[in-house]
Amino acid sequence: MQYDVAGILLAGGQGQRMNWELPKQFIRIAGKSILEHSFEALSSPLNHSLIVVTVPSEYVSLAEKILGQYKNAKVIVGGNSRQSSTRAALSRSAQFVNKKNRPVWISATVIASTVISPRTN
Repeated sequence: MQYDVAGILLAGGQGQRMNWELPKQFIRIAGKSILEHSFEALSSPLNHSLIVVTVPSEYVSLAEKILGQYKNAKVIVGGNSRQSSTRAALSRSAQFVNKKNRPVWISATVIASTVISPRTN
C-alpha cells in the first residue's frame, strides 16, 4: 500500500545526560547508529515516503552521511526545542511525528494504523 504522507524524525537532542562525545542518536548499536535504526523503523511502514529528520545544526553533515543511502531522507536543522523542531519539519510538509528517537518501541503496525486511521474517520 502506498501512503500519501511524510514523516518526521526528531533527532535534535544534545544527549547531555548520556555524557558521551556525540548525542545519543549517533551512538552505534548493533552495527548502526540509533538514528539509522529509528529511521528504518519509521520508513518501512510508511512505504519509504519522505522522512524529514531534524538534527542540531552542528550535526547536519554527520546525519546526511549516515542517512545518505536512503533516498527518502531529508535532513534539516532542528530548533531550540522539540516544538520548534517539529514546526521546522512540518514546514517541509511532513505529517507523521515520531517524537522519540527509540526504534525498539515503535512497531510497523502502530505506524500503519496511525497513518490509516485519520483517513477512515
